[in-house]
Amino acid sequence: MFCCAHAAQIEAYLRKSRWMYQPSFAVHTIVSTDCLSVGEALRLVDQRNVVRSDFVLVSGDTVSNMSLTAVLAEHRARRQRDKLAILTVVTKKVSAKHRAARLGEHTLTLAIDPESNQLLHYEEGAGASSELCLEASLFSEHRSVSVRTDLLDCHIDICAPEVLFLFTDNFDYQHMRRDFVAGTLLERELGNKIYVHQLGAEYAARVHNMRTYDAVARDLLQRWAYPFVPDANWLPRGATPAPTYAYGRRNIYKEEGVVVARTADIGADTVLGAGTTVGDFSLVRKSVVGRGCSIGMRACLDGCHLMDGCVIGDHVRANGALICEGAVIHPGAVLEPGAVVSFNVVIGKGFHVAQNVRLSLFRQPQVAEGASDEELEYASAGGRAAGDGEDAQAEASALDAGTLAALRAAKEGRPLPAGRSPWDDAHVGQGGAGFLWEARLGEDEWRFSVAPVHPSLGLDAEPEDGDSDDEARAGARTTVASSAGAPQAGRAAALSRGEEDEPGEEEEEVDTRELHFRREVAETFLRCVKDGFEQSNAVVELQGLKMAENRTFADLARYILTTLLGLSLPAPPDCAPENLCLYPPAAPASNALASACTSAPAAAAAAAPAPADADTTSVALYGSAGACALALRLIEELFAKAAEARREAHSSQRDKEKERRAGNRKLYVLRHAADYHLLGVPVGSSKEDVKKAYRKLAVLWHPDKHPEGPQREAASKKFMEIQTAYDSLMNSDEEAAVEALSYR
Repeated sequence: MFCCAHAAQIEAYLRKSRWMYQPSFAVHTIVSTDCLSVGEALRLVDQRNVVRSDFVLVSGDTVSNMSLTAVLAEHRARRQRDKLAILTVVTKKVSAKHRAARLGEHTLTLAIDPESNQLLHYEEGAGASSELCLEASLFSEHRSVSVRTDLLDCHIDICAPEVLFLFTDNFDYQHMRRDFVAGTLLERELGNKIYVHQLGAEYAARVHNMRTYDAVARDLLQRWAYPFVPDANWLPRGATPAPTYAYGRRNIYKEEGVVVARTADIGADTVLGAGTTVGDFSLVRKSVVGRGCSIGMRACLDGCHLMDGCVIGDHVRANGALICEGAVIHPGAVLEPGAVVSFNVVIGKGFHVAQNVRLSLFRQPQVAEGASDEELEYASAGGRAAGDGEDAQAEASALDAGTLAALRAAKEGRPLPAGRSPWDDAHVGQGGAGFLWEARLGEDEWRFSVAPVHPSLGLDAEPEDGDSDDEARAGARTTVASSAGAPQAGRAAALSRGEEDEPGEEEEEVDTRELHFRREVAETFLRCVKDGFEQSNAVVELQGLKMAENRTFADLARYILTTLLGLSLPAPPDCAPENLCLYPPAAPASNALASACTSAPAAAAAAAPAPADADTTSVALYGSAGACALALRLIEELFAKAAEARREAHSSQRDKEKERRAGNRKLYVLRHAADYHLLGVPVGSSKEDVKKAYRKLAVLWHPDKHPEGPQREAASKKFMEIQTAYDSLMNSDEEAAVEALSYR
């Protein structure tokens, strides 16, 4: 178990749970608080040498009831036939509505050989109207290619040990899918293969944002992941007191000690934890309520998630909101869909919390991109969970005495000390406690919300009644034939109903991917400059990025050039803190540039195009038309020659790689030459010949075949030598490790 964020909490949970005390079962925890990617984590796992054979790689936020027996047998059978089958990816068939509206997932496009289930192409984020580019060689190497857009990546992988070796050897591999899978599929000359396993009726989903958190919670309540249901009382393992959920009609689950007023209405798909009270005439439907919560009179909770110890006042209305531990919502407040109220936040009496607003007890830190909001809040709370402990005790280490006293007064509804609030009443209301957290640039708020999808997004919202929801879920599991014309047919059907794609939606998605690639190139180049990389090493880093993103050299050169020119100006706003030292504090003097511009012909200045936006760098060529044309042609020839040089270098590198593999194979055979001679077979013989020779010699030199005395001792010694030679030659693990070494 690799722990990064909240490692102390995970280890504390494991120590109290029964996982640590299962017979024939060991739990190894690796903690690295500065790990930033899956690649770094797997390199550390390889360094610790805790994995020596095939292993199952599961994201910690995956929920599944699948049996590993079938996929493991399938993977092992492939490995017996082909040692280069290094990875099996588990997928599940879903409908477009299930993927987008319920899970908030981007479209996933896979190209698969339907006969062998080999993965040929993996692309995330391509829309139905986007172009799909496949190499022509795929159609010559495979009899048929199936393009699938109806599969969901479950983030459950069956890996060979070579996966760890490849991550160790390629430091530019950071993301499991975007870097490793894409890079492996692009470097087909190395021979490594990835396969796909499709689940049937089994359940698997990953909880990686608010929308999937809500969707998976509802699936558990509706018993799609049986036997992982609340009334099984399995989770959390080792909890005190132990869970005591009982199942009722309409998927209503209650623990012991729940008090519900006779006039209250508890709707379908609802969970009520121990010690929770629900007041008169209150309505709770499609909601998960933790332990020790208090819900007042005439409150309405629809599609909400309440953690332990929440207090909901009278006449409160909340729809599609997430309310964390210790939060207090004073009477008459309204929470619009998508609102997130973090640990111990207080909402003032009668205050209206707008849609998709996120509130925390701590100020939002201004840091570089990379950490999640929940991790930032964890750091702001002094390195411990903001919701730990009772009431405000968890914040004692992060809040001063005055702020802590103000928080207690806000929770109890008393006037704040000194008549002033340390928080902004405009965001939490008068007498409230909390700060507003702004959405990140380019973040889709609807994907990070537990509220139903708004109709303006063009996605079908979740059905209101349970029957239609069941039908929709059944439809999501129905097998649909996939073909190249399916996206076009779907769009034609939409047009026939009078629906149109939102203008600019595809362009926005492309711009986002391009912005991400530009940032990756800039950060890689700046890191090479800052760390003083040799030119050859910098080329390897950038070449790996180009191959991982499936880009051309021209794409790479364009952003390197703009980054290089940008080093003459002050740092941009999105610059990482560690790269600020590379930029000057102020812009250079512009006298020379101004004089050059004024001396240029007026017509040339008028014809020079203005920058499209602040992220665009314009290079103006001044001079006669012939001189400008010559300069432009020289620049184009430079890029063309550089691209040709890269192709030749890549081809040469491939040839050297093949020679290295062949040389390592010869070294392996020569290393065991004595073993081959001892068994009486030619050097490099197959395992079948080795096995036949061993059986003959074992019968001949078995100690039981010889009489007592020196003859038996000599025969026993000879038999042990034969056995050692046979074990050395038949050791598949050693041979696989040597073959993997050839890739280094």
